[in-house]
Amino acid sequence: MNKNIYVLGIGEVLWDMLPGGKQCGGAPANVIYHLNKLGINGILVSAVGSDALGDELLAFLNSRNITTDFISKNNLETGVVDVTVSNGIPTYDIKYPSAWDAITLPDKLAAILPEVSALIFGSLSQRDERSRLSIQSLLEKVPSNCLKIFDINLRQSFYNENILRTSLNFADILKINDEELVIAAQMFGIPGDTKDILRALKEKFCLKSIILTLGANGSMFFDGENFTSYPVGPCNVVDTVGCGDSFLAGWCCAILNGKSPDEAMRIGSEISAYVASHAGGMC
Repeated sequence: MNKNIYVLGIGEVLWDMLPGGKQCGGAPANVIYHLNKLGINGILVSAVGSDALGDELLAFLNSRNITTDFISKNNLETGVVDVTVSNGIPTYDIKYPSAWDAITLPDKLAAILPEVSALIFGSLSQRDERSRLSIQSLLEKVPSNCLKIFDINLRQSFYNENILRTSLNFADILKINDEELVIAAQMFGIPGDTKDILRALKEKFCLKSIILTLGANGSMFFDGENFTSYPVGPCNVVDTVGCGDSFLAGWCCAILNGKSPDEAMRIGSEISAYVASHAGGMC
């Protein structure tokens, strides 16, 4: 793999308070963690609080070889999510406000922007105007050939039509799961079955392609012409925390290393199956 490939992930970093103890989480943090494991130079842009949990989170990230140079500190509390798991499926109680609701773009980011090949962002981290403006500013600053990947990540009530519409207009690639697809279809008034909705979203927002994850039923890739389905890899499910994030990391790594979309989807499926067989999103 190629450490000269730079990928930015901007958004939430936090502690998932799992039944077995706390673990580092947040969708962009999970993606960046797995990208680094796969040999990509993944950089997380986020914020933690000036508190003990924030110091502990930064120490943990450093121990996992994730640079904290682009993670700022502020006076809000470090992000915490209470996670309960039933039959392997997590539910979340996401505390608001949290430090990652006030992300700022560090000045040192400007030096690496010309080298950035992909930018991964979501909707949850845009629930507060402060981070939303920083994310949109970064989307405007990255090179024109940078692949902008919108991992929609709908949680609780922390999204609205304006956030989704603006994000989709920025995006090249949409990653969405089957439950989120239903919500998006209702929000944008799109009728029909899964394929009808995917077609409409791609056309409406001029997307290059869409990744649809389907839990135990695998995943689907739509490139504008073909719908290709992929089974989930074999695994003994422990929990599904971070599975979608690891899938995206595998897909992104493969694409940036010149693999075909078909190979990228298969790699993403294998990695997410591995993560599902372990506790937590960073294994």
